[in-house]
Amino acid sequence: MEEIFVRLGFRKSAEVRKHREEFALGTASVALDEVKGLGSYVEIEVMVHNLDAGAEDEIARIKGELGIEGDHIPQSYLELLTL
Repeated sequence: MEEIFVRLGFRKSAEVRKHREEFALGTASVALDEVKGLGSYVEIEVMVHNLDAGAEDEIARIKGELGIEGDHIPQSYLELLTL
């Protein structure tokens, strides 16, 4: 795949190396990431069928249930590595 991108004119600007373990919790997906050069992170994705259901509220509930502290980080790992 990398060769295809190079032939299309792309150049590699950075590389993110991580180890991920994924778990299911109800309708949510919880990923534990160890990102080289950054440390450990938890990514929580929830599926909501109704836009009023409040994905952010569900994520906050899951964080509380799992004892996860810390603020939401909106930047990607690539952005964090290049800051």
